[in-house]
Amino acid sequence: MEIVIIYRISDHSNPEKIKPEYASKENCLKTLVREFGNDNLHVVCDNVSESTYNMVQKYSPNIDLTNNGNTGTFLYSWKKAYELTKDKPEDTIIYLVEDDYIHCEGAKEILTEAFRDLKAPYATLYDHPDKYQDREDPRYQKGHGQIDIDDINGIRKPLNVYIKGEETVVYASKSCHWKLTNSTTMTFATTVKHLREDYDEMINIHTGKVLPMGSTTFNFLASKGKGLISSIPAFSGHAEERWLPYFKNWKKEAEL
Repeated sequence: MEIVIIYRISDHSNPEKIKPEYASKENCLKTLVREFGNDNLHVVCDNVSESTYNMVQKYSPNIDLTNNGNTGTFLYSWKKAYELTKDKPEDTIIYLVEDDYIHCEGAKEILTEAFRDLKAPYATLYDHPDKYQDREDPRYQKGHGQIDIDDINGIRKPLNVYIKGEETVVYASKSCHWKLTNSTTMTFATTVKHLREDYDEMINIHTGKVLPMGSTTFNFLASKGKGLISSIPAFSGHAEERWLPYFKNWKKEAEL
């Protein structure tokens, strides 16, 4: 199955979010290209410096320079995906990716399995740690810094184990388990079929919003019978110390 990737990058980021030192903009892009190649990689550079633009050119010749801001860049990417795939088969995969994700070895095959084996409408490789935490538990900690722990092998593990978790359904593709999840960030994949079916409604949801509407988006899609599945374990990680997924050595994955 063909995968078309729309990658959006900006020099701006939330200063409250603490990033691991190994998760630079370039390292994140490098892991994506390492796993997926760049034949179908299209990069949207929004409000970037000359140095960032020059860095991106090392990884893809397909670059759009924009000035749209956060939600505007998502909308631009959604529209670009539609235009690029007008003549593509319905099972073509579209992967929309933000600039702060580390991709693991084998990520391409795992993402393909979500659609080839499980016929998922929407999928993410990010197994979000918040699905395994209980905000009502007195041990729960807020904040943007690292709370969970890395063991002696550098593997991220939960500081606290909670009995409460997300109610879900679990599936198995050829190589890993997946679960039905209620939301993720705005790094996710779908197919041309669902892009076409949901195109106008997704634009309506996001138009005029300051930030992309993550949970609203996936709640709406679920109301249409289009669930979101995430791989267990993660094959990509949001490169923020607070929310790196469990049971992977993310430094090792970033530096392969």
